[in-house]
Amino acid sequence: ECSSCLDDHKNKKLVKLGCQHRYCYVCLETLIRTAMQDESLWPPRCCIQDIPQKTIEKALNKQDRQAYKAKAKEYAIPAADRVYCPYPTCSAWIPPCGTGRIICGSCNNSVCGTCRGTAHPAQADCPEDFDLMLTLEEGERQGWIRCYQCRTMVERTQGCNHITCKCGAHFCYICGSVWKTC
Repeated sequence: ECSSCLDDHKNKKLVKLGCQHRYCYVCLETLIRTAMQDESLWPPRCCIQDIPQKTIEKALNKQDRQAYKAKAKEYAIPAADRVYCPYPTCSAWIPPCGTGRIICGSCNNSVCGTCRGTAHPAQADCPEDFDLMLTLEEGERQGWIRCYQCRTMVERTQGCNHITCKCGAHFCYICGSVWKTC
């Protein structure tokens, strides 16, 4: 008999867990899917014992196994450190890939990995990127300037005010404008 639906099944159609409860595959799959939808029920368990990975993998089809593995990776990261797509029509979890501009694998929209909102325009900094703000403050004290094209900080150590950035942009070190436009 299935411990969940109480239907009578032949023993070979039931999965026996470590706590001695038996589940039919339909109920076991439901238990696993419920845990995937509600983190408070994660990982899937019965009688406070985690259900073994092998048992879970046998109960799920290939697509659900992939979804289960993705959910395991998501839930392994503390909730405060997770990034979710800020677009309401998506809201998918985005696996860790640093800060800066990241692409949502579900909807392909750009997301700011620092503030977790929609990506900022190419020439705009994230107002919540405190490390960048500290670097910019130090650059201002040191007299550095940012490249107008790639936004990299540049320090002139010698020579004239014509700067060629590593990205190939040419600009004036005094005003930051495109070279020969100031």
